[in-house]
Amino acid sequence: MFQQVCSTHDIDTWSRSLQGVCGLFETQPASEHSLFIGDLRYRDFAELRLARIRTNAARLLYRAPGGDRLDDRYCFLVMQTYGRSRIRQDGETTELSPGSLALIDPTRSCEILPQGLMEHASLHLERSRVCRSLRGAARSFGKIGAGSLSARLLRGLVEQLADSTLPAHATCGEEGAALQEALLQLLAPAWKAARPHGEADAEAGTPAAALRERACRLIDECLPDPCLGPKLVARQLGTSLRQLHRLFEESDESVSRYILHRRLERAASNLGDPALTSRSITELAYRWGFTDSTHFSRIFKRRYDCSPRQYRSRALAVAAV
Repeated sequence: MFQQVCSTHDIDTWSRSLQGVCGLFETQPASEHSLFIGDLRYRDFAELRLARIRTNAARLLYRAPGGDRLDDRYCFLVMQTYGRSRIRQDGETTELSPGSLALIDPTRSCEILPQGLMEHASLHLERSRVCRSLRGAARSFGKIGAGSLSARLLRGLVEQLADSTLPAHATCGEEGAALQEALLQLLAPAWKAARPHGEADAEAGTPAAALRERACRLIDECLPDPCLGPKLVARQLGTSLRQLHRLFEESDESVSRYILHRRLERAASNLGDPALTSRSITELAYRWGFTDSTHFSRIFKRRYDCSPRQYRSRALAVAAV
């Protein structure tokens, strides 16, 4: 179970709580928001700590302390679980969307810029072990590419650790040590397989089938993002919008329809999951990028010939047999 540290609209309470769990972060509220939101929970797996941070602040600024006050015991492996944000460190800006992973170095100042309401799952990894794992890499901190198998497995493991239904026995010492070792073993190849900042595949010479496969993987990773669409996919792939549409037209399916079908499949899977019966239909719809519950119900019924409520009832009845 996660320990609730605070759930507040008071920025001072939030700031003190965040500093107690994650270090010397300063919080700047967004002026356009009339109501500040700050929610912080954490869970320890032996010496491995995972914090869940949810806020609509304009900026979370970390000023690395100097001299004897330097705290270099941990670095943060961050996964964006909701919304979008930017991380700036060493003059570079990293864009994070749902499912994105990044590594943050607490020995150097950085800032996290939420783009509206966002949520992070942040793992505190022993910095010395991370540095040993990444020895020989061209860079030490930043965004982790999503293309390799190790990166996908790493993201899946972080998602499991961030799951509030994970059993309590996972906090025992032996289990916690094994979890940190597994994270480090996946982190090294995932990191080394990532492209340097700003580098992208040249479209010429990239086989169409391989490029379409990359597009499908990217779409699956970004399904929770309400902003997901053909323009975002093309930009992330470093290809033209025309080329992207051509790839999907060869399969008699548009990019937008493919995104819609994948979202509906994920929502249907969640509706039939006995472990998610406490989640409302609206919440599960929002979880996969639908922002209008009425629209969701209408297109779900068109796809599955029944309402989301009917589908859930039937699926759970089958699962109980």
